[in-house]
Amino acid sequence: MADQTSSAPASQDSSTASLSKTRILLAVLAMLALAGLAAAIAVPLANKARARRQEETPMEQARRILQEVPMVDGHNNLPSRLRMDANQLLQTVDLRQDLRVIYDVTENDIPRLRQGLSSAHMWAAKMTCDSQYRDAVRRGFTQVDLIKRMVRMYPADFMLVTEADGIMEAFEQNKIGSIITLESGHAIDSSLALLRMFYDLGVRGLTLTWQCSTPWADYDGETRNPNPPHNGLTEFGKLVVKEMNRLGMIVDLSHVSDKVMHDALDISEAPLHFSHSGAYAICNTTRNVKDEVLLKMKEKDGILMIPFIDDFIGCRSNTDTDRVKLSEKEKDGILMIPFIDGFIGCRANTNTDRVQLSEVAGQKYYHYTMGGWIGSLRLRQEPDRCRLPGYRLGVRLLHKVTIATYMIELCQEPDRCRLPGYRLGVRLLHKNYVRNLIGADYLGIGSGFDCCTRDLFAEGLEDASTYPALFAELLRRGWTEEELQKVAGLNLIRVWRQVEAVRDRLAAEGMTEIEDLIPEEDTVDDTCRTWVD
Repeated sequence: MADQTSSAPASQDSSTASLSKTRILLAVLAMLALAGLAAAIAVPLANKARARRQEETPMEQARRILQEVPMVDGHNNLPSRLRMDANQLLQTVDLRQDLRVIYDVTENDIPRLRQGLSSAHMWAAKMTCDSQYRDAVRRGFTQVDLIKRMVRMYPADFMLVTEADGIMEAFEQNKIGSIITLESGHAIDSSLALLRMFYDLGVRGLTLTWQCSTPWADYDGETRNPNPPHNGLTEFGKLVVKEMNRLGMIVDLSHVSDKVMHDALDISEAPLHFSHSGAYAICNTTRNVKDEVLLKMKEKDGILMIPFIDDFIGCRSNTDTDRVKLSEKEKDGILMIPFIDGFIGCRANTNTDRVQLSEVAGQKYYHYTMGGWIGSLRLRQEPDRCRLPGYRLGVRLLHKVTIATYMIELCQEPDRCRLPGYRLGVRLLHKNYVRNLIGADYLGIGSGFDCCTRDLFAEGLEDASTYPALFAELLRRGWTEEELQKVAGLNLIRVWRQVEAVRDRLAAEGMTEIEDLIPEEDTVDDTCRTWVD
């Protein structure tokens, strides 16, 4: 009896175990069936998606990329435009309108920003050099106030961003991230206290100089001066960089001299950026960055954000052209040159007595510019296939050009002539050059919109609606989607996150505010200072 009683639970346990195994087996089979069904659905869908992507035009592909990742413009001067032309009276200008109809002096408005698929802008609060030692600080505060009021006035479109992750947050909310920067070192009036106050107001980047030196840093115009005022950063200037590291503020090296670039790169513990500069090897204006600095910037994991402005991208007004290289070795061995009027159409050339420009297709000419000899200039024999708008059409339809001993071919295929404007190519030239030198991980876009007159921007890249055109042409030139996602905004987000990481590390190490004052002898030109700080 005891044996029967003891065997019953054992039998029940065996039955329960068998049932459990059966249930597990059925569950596994069900999961496998579901997985098979999912695969049967997913594989065709993936193949269809892949096929759709293969059928995309470069413009469609570019627009899709800019809808998948945030596109950050590292330098936009809309606040300065609103100061100059609207006296900072935001209520007199409705940014929700296409302003080309009623206010055609700006490259920005909300419809065009939306059309261009830009996700964030580093709005530049600029103080011109005539304000140094006078009212630069007041103008800085009013410009910061303008940007913050603009964000508050259009809450459905703009969002104030004060940290790197805020760019993604704005992107996910379909808002335009608004990052405040100061484009003038003299806005802080040589005071670290004012630097901290601007940071507290939301400023997250500072260009160390503008078009004038500060009492602690040389601007780019001093690069070729054998006796620059400071020979780079002064000791106080180095403290400015260190305090920016402590705060988590991005150091911007556009507009500074070569020596300041080197000094800042040596001192900074965080990555730095050039918000709107090009490659010196392509256009040797002092506003651009030499190869050795680009390589040094790469070591710091920084970023070069290339603008759309002709004066220091296309060298249109450059008079020191002997070292300008307007050619690029492409992967297929073909040298390419952009359609820059200063050197192709002689738009700014004073030696026009030696220029012979005819629009008779197929005829040979000899063409001289300040940049050097361009021999054997030919025009495309079927100009109507290029369809490029604009004046001096024939000059822009160059088909074969020999510079020195190199053969440069433009538009080998009719499709290559799709550029909507003659100066778009030079932006590609700078980007391709820097990509080949240091890689796409260190590139971004800093348009410079609303900095100057409209004719300084290329047709096809003339306002904030046109960013996709640049990405489309880069795709045609062989850039990958991954590279363009980085150039669009992921590179800048990476740099900013690293700046914040340095800030957090310095705080954890116990670094406190730098309280030093600039030496009195360094401010001899500042007649407004009382030395009661």
